[in-house]
Order: sequence, then C-alpha cells, then structure tokens
Amino acid sequence: MKLRKFNYILISLLLILIAFLFYQTSFTGNMAMITGELLSTEDYVNTYVRVDENSIYLISGCDAIIMSVSDEQARSIGLGLENVSGPRPITHDLIRDVFDLFGIEIIMAKVEKLESDTYYARLFLQQGNKILNLDSRPSDAIAISVRYNKPVLVRKELMESAGRKIC
Repeated sequence: MKLRKFNYILISLLLILIAFLFYQTSFTGNMAMITGELLSTEDYVNTYVRVDENSIYLISGCDAIIMSVSDEQARSIGLGLENVSGPRPITHDLIRDVFDLFGIEIIMAKVEKLESDTYYARLFLQQGNKILNLDSRPSDAIAISVRYNKPVLVRKELMESAGRKIC
C-alpha cells in the first residue's frame, strides 16, 4: 500500500515537472534544429503493438522486438490498446488525463537502443509550438502512446539486431 501511494506521489510530481518544463521552455534557434533531427523517423520502422501476460511485441512485417514486462505494465498497455478505462484511473490513465488538461499532445514513442539487456525509449510531447522529448522506459512510452493511438517506432538497426523473425 505504501509503495502504491509513493508511486502516485512520484507520478504526480513527474506530471507537474513536465507541465512546468512546457511552460518554461521555448525551443528556438539551434534547439529547434536539434529537436527536428530528433523528430526524424527516417531510421525507424513503425510497429504494431501486441501484448500478453508479461511481454510486449513491437511488430514490423515479419520481425518483432519482444520485451519482458511486469503483469501490471502489460495490463496497462492492453487496456490502452483496447481503449478501456476501469472505474478508477491507473497511472497511465492519470497521465493521459493530465496531458489532456494541459493540452499536451503525444507525437510518438521511439525505442532507440538496447544496452545490457535494457531497452531505452523516448516519448515525444507537444504543447502548442513547444516540443519535449523525454527519456522513458519503453513500457511507459508505449502505454501512453497507445492511449492516443500514436506511433511506436523502433530504430531500424535495433529491429535488425535484436528483432526476432515471427513468420
């Protein structure tokens, strides 16, 4: 119970920080160029997201990146894919509600690399003319992106090196 309360407090603080960053940050000059490069999808493949009890499948053609996740993360992604909310919001639903309240749009999620058996992702957000990209656990970036029906991209090189043939 204490861990769950701590998680809600931590997520609330994270959301306040994101809103603050959007409010305080304006990308101009070189930052816009860097952000434009980060927004490029040239070296990425679009994926179809599928989930089971403890795995996420990011599928592109006959290749798939398969990630192990907790039952709770898999459940959250599954609910997002089905566009289902329970009687009480779970963490990713709460994030969606805060983003909606502050007019923050999801652009996409990108799974960028694999290091020491850990995948790394970025979540791209926009509020007006401000763009923010956040380091994220892939499961969180995916859980939020699927709630908005936004793309989940995987770096082509990563799909080639870590992907499995599924057909």
